Amino acid sequence: MDKRVYDLLSRYLSGVITEEELNELKQEVKLTGDPELGIYLSGLWEEYEKRDPAHEEVLGEILQHITQQSRRLFIRRLGKTAAILLLPLLSALTVYFFQSRSMDGLAGDRVWRVEAEKGQQATVRLADGTKVRLNAESSLSYRQNYGIKDREVKLMGEGFFEVAKEAEKPFIVRTSLLDVEVLGTVFNLYAYECEDIVEMNLLSGCVKVMTHTDPVQTVYLKPNEKILYNKESGNLEVISTDHRFETAWLRGELVFRSVELRQVLRQLERTYGVTIHWEDPDILQDKFTGIFYSDRISDVLRILREHYTFSYRIEGEEVFITTIP
Repeated sequence: MDKRVYDLLSRYLSGVITEEELNELKQEVKLTGDPELGIYLSGLWEEYEKRDPAHEEVLGEILQHITQQSRRLFIRRLGKTAAILLLPLLSALTVYFFQSRSMDGLAGDRVWRVEAEKGQQATVRLADGTKVRLNAESSLSYRQNYGIKDREVKLMGEGFFEVAKEAEKPFIVRTSLLDVEVLGTVFNLYAYECEDIVEMNLLSGCVKVMTHTDPVQTVYLKPNEKILYNKESGNLEVISTDHRFETAWLRGELVFRSVELRQVLRQLERTYGVTIHWEDPDILQDKFTGIFYSDRISDVLRILREHYTFSYRIEGEEVFITTIP
């Protein structure tokens, strides 16, 4: 381990680093390979309990520089418990640590991608102060020069956006089927590729939603309204909502309102990081309404067992469900 780099990181975490040392640290991080950065992160993890939460930003910033494969190896090395505790640090990603604005024109085409895998969530703070929380199996992509000329991101999955207001630069979220444009607002966007419906729920501010396919449809939403876009029919509908249902995942809740059991199982797989094997496919079209609060898949299965007669067994990240005649 390069003691100088580690010392600089420690000084940064302690809030005593000088401007000259900070510039040196930025250059060192750019030049350091993934394996070495993984060692630094392991050392920082060992000191995690001693750190001020206000300094959590640095680990996420370093991870933005590390390749996705190395990041996953690092998480596995820490172990599941440590990785869960460290998740807010792993996902607090920012741009400025690795670039200066004078270089943005040269590096602008580079794309950053932040992912929340099965059983995880992630938080991203963009360069303009916009905060995005990603639900499980979701990703957010944006160019390295985000915020200089424009503010565009691409979402796959589900994200909760708290957008910083910049009147001269609209914030645009692009998905495979529709775009959302805002100035400063708070909204939840549900756009999983495997689902039939795209939803966007507005909590505050005003947004414009525009579809990609002909005929192009454009709607403007007010707070406590949401759009439902049917991928098959192309129908775009605006309805009223109180947003508590759409944002339940932010509170650690799973809420279902008369949805097919197959959709319930897909959500459980995302949330708990498991793969569910259900023996009887006929029952998967059943409609289910309910709410779950537990952070353990076994508790949810016990509740479901009260509605459907089945037995189950959990083997690691695999769940096997057998219907009882």
